[in-house]
Amino acid sequence: MQSCDISSDSTDDPLSSGLRSHRQPQIVVIGAGLAGLSATKVLLEHGFTDVTILEAADHIGGRVLSVPNGKSTLELGATWIHGANGNPVYHLAEDNGLLEHTTDEERSVGRISLYTKSGVAHYQTNAGKRIPKDLVEEFSDLYSEVSTLAVFFTNKTEQAAKLYT
Repeated sequence: MQSCDISSDSTDDPLSSGLRSHRQPQIVVIGAGLAGLSATKVLLEHGFTDVTILEAADHIGGRVLSVPNGKSTLELGATWIHGANGNPVYHLAEDNGLLEHTTDEERSVGRISLYTKSGVAHYQTNAGKRIPKDLVEEFSDLYSEVSTLAVFFTNKTEQAAKLYT
C-alpha cells in the first residue's frame, strides 16, 4: 500500500468556528482514484493541511490508466467523458481548461472526445482531426448493438452455469 502526504500552504483555519479545538485534524483519504484525489483537493482548498492519501494499487488514478506501448499509449481505463451535467470528470476537465482544445499530450494518449462548455461532444482522432458526426453515430449504434449482445450472451452463460451447479 502506498501512502503520500499532501500539504497545503493555506493559512485558513477550517476549525475556527470555536466549536472544536484549534488543532488541525489528521485526515486519511482512502484511494487515489478520481474521488479520492477530488476529496483531497477540496480538503486542501478548505484549509485542511494534514491530509494523507492511502492507495492499494501501484499507481494513482483509479480506473484511469495510461500505459506506454511502443511509440503510442494505450488507455486501459477511462478514455472519454460521458455527459456534462453533474459529472465530476467533466467538471474536473472544465476546471483545468481541457474542454475546448486538445494538447499534444492528450493526442499522444489517444483522447478521442472533448466537450465544449455547453456539453456538446466533439470527437477527434489521435492526431486531433475531427471525426464526422455521422461516423460517430454509426459507431455509437454498432457499440450499442454489441453491448446488447454482450448482455444477452452473459445472461445466457449465467443461466447455463446455474443448470450445472
